[in-house]
Amino acid sequence: MSRQAEVKRLITINKEFDKPSVAPNTRIKLLNQLANKLQKVGRFKQASETYKQIVMINSQVFGEGHHRTIFYKTREAMTYNHQVDIDNKSRAYREAKKLEDAKRIKMANEEALKKRERAAKRAEQM
Repeated sequence: MSRQAEVKRLITINKEFDKPSVAPNTRIKLLNQLANKLQKVGRFKQASETYKQIVMINSQVFGEGHHRTIFYKTREAMTYNHQVDIDNKSRAYREAKKLEDAKRIKMANEEALKKRERAAKRAEQM
């Protein structure tokens, strides 16, 4: 099964188990599986939202200072780091592309100027 298909399957399962009657540990386990798959597929924003849900459930069940709550807060923060890395890489790529385009334009302008100068020299020699 592909990762995308696995993500869709987990999303469907989580919708079915999003009920008050489901034990919090079961809900956390399912959400954690979903968040991990979302990260592997590169859907970091959805993964961070899923980790937020886990943190909320853990805070209600175990409390803010519990090691599980802190662990999932850390996992959520890691997804933000991935998002920032991707944003930074995208920005760096766009800036490099602009510089590359500017360099090409500059070279084309210099070549056109050289052609004009050669044409002007030929015209003077005639």
